[in-house]
Amino acid sequence: MKKLYEKDAIDSINEGVNKVVNIVKKTLGGRGKNVIIKDSAGGIHIINDGVTIANQIELDNQAQDIGASLTKKVAQKTNEQAGDGTTTSILLFQKYVNLMNSITDRSRQAREAMEQEVESICKELNKVKKEISESEIEPVARISCLNDKMAKVISDVIKEIGKDGAIIVEDAQKPTISYNIEKGIKIDDGYSTPYLITESGGQKAILTDVPVLLSRKKLDDMTALMPMLEDLAKVNSRRIAIFAKEISDDVLTFFVVNKVQGKMNPIIVTTSDLNEIETVTGAKIITEENGLEFELDNLGRAGKIVVSRDSSTVIDGKAEPSRVKGKIDHLKKLLEEADETADKYELQERIAKLSGGVAVIKIAGNNDQETQEQKLKMEDAINAVRSAMDEGVVEGGGMALWRIAKRKYSKPDNELQEIMSEILRAPLIQLLENAEVESTVIKELDKVENLGYNVVTGQYENFFDKGILDPIKVTKSALRNAVTMGNMLLTSEAAIVDITTKTKK
Repeated sequence: MKKLYEKDAIDSINEGVNKVVNIVKKTLGGRGKNVIIKDSAGGIHIINDGVTIANQIELDNQAQDIGASLTKKVAQKTNEQAGDGTTTSILLFQKYVNLMNSITDRSRQAREAMEQEVESICKELNKVKKEISESEIEPVARISCLNDKMAKVISDVIKEIGKDGAIIVEDAQKPTISYNIEKGIKIDDGYSTPYLITESGGQKAILTDVPVLLSRKKLDDMTALMPMLEDLAKVNSRRIAIFAKEISDDVLTFFVVNKVQGKMNPIIVTTSDLNEIETVTGAKIITEENGLEFELDNLGRAGKIVVSRDSSTVIDGKAEPSRVKGKIDHLKKLLEEADETADKYELQERIAKLSGGVAVIKIAGNNDQETQEQKLKMEDAINAVRSAMDEGVVEGGGMALWRIAKRKYSKPDNELQEIMSEILRAPLIQLLENAEVESTVIKELDKVENLGYNVVTGQYENFFDKGILDPIKVTKSALRNAVTMGNMLLTSEAAIVDITTKTKK
């Protein structure tokens, strides 16, 4: 049954936005607070990762839950684009929606004008950004995870394998942070369906000592696959990783059903990027042309495979080392003979994949809860560093947006500019509030040009000199996503929901 929310729909949706953000924004900054989460299994988690907290919130009032879901989408989009800044993005989203709802003119022209203001602000950010040096990798990581040891490990890893190298974060056996480089490769395609994940918290599928099937032939009929799967069962293997160019829904459904029933533990990735997986695992690629069958002799093997939403990492492939070395030598020869720049780039990338290895970071706290929190912080900090290396950095601690508000909107021309000024100041104000700092700090910040207030030390400092930096990619993504989703919400005047849907408080 459907229920229509009309007159009060937007008020209820906005209330849902506020309920989520009012919880999550308390975690912002170096003095941010934690949130306690009790999961469905009764486990208790104390964390301050914005997107993780937001994803746990469901509201009984279904119109309000729409607002909660929209807020989650803002955080998720920012996380996908930049890997950090989720709390900032939903704080900006809340501020934008609330302020725009307070004015009469919410017309299409007004919304478009605000989108233009966002792009103007992004250009202002580009003017003040700076590229980061190798020595600044560690400070960027530290400002994200607020942990010196984590930041040092991230810096060491990035320096060793590069910003695009594959990094896996795993549980350690005892409280520690360490890493090692293992042989392996990474491709930029993730799981074909989330129903096969093995770690719901990290949204990943992880299998160890796993047979590997590679196919450029479309997998659209289980009849051809069943003899191979039966042979695997005979050797007590319920695990299989399938990398295929094309997979039908029927085949996916078969594996999902068998996973749910506990009969199999599969990983399935739809990808055309099979060559390097073939090299490191010893698998043979099955195609229409070569006539190879789906059988055990044509499978490869890997010590571990980790698959997320948008990438797959194959670690400790079981191919002979001489096979890998031979492939690298062959690619190097092709590189010497290549004429086109695009061909050279592709060959260089393939050589780097086979030569670079995978960094495995092992981390653990004093208990499961602390371990989970540290892993989330580690992954956020890795993503922050990568974003910073992609596009550069600006002042952290909310100061970059604060300075633009001060400079660009000191004398606003209209109501919309007044609103944008207040939005840009929101992250810094929230950060200071979380640190329980007196409002006099804000007045002092308006008087200084090159200093920001460090909530950790309680001192006014030059953030560039002190390494208090935010990736510009994170800042721009947070602002753009907040306004884009805000404008979508502002165009809505009714809501239709399925009242049979069960939600949790």
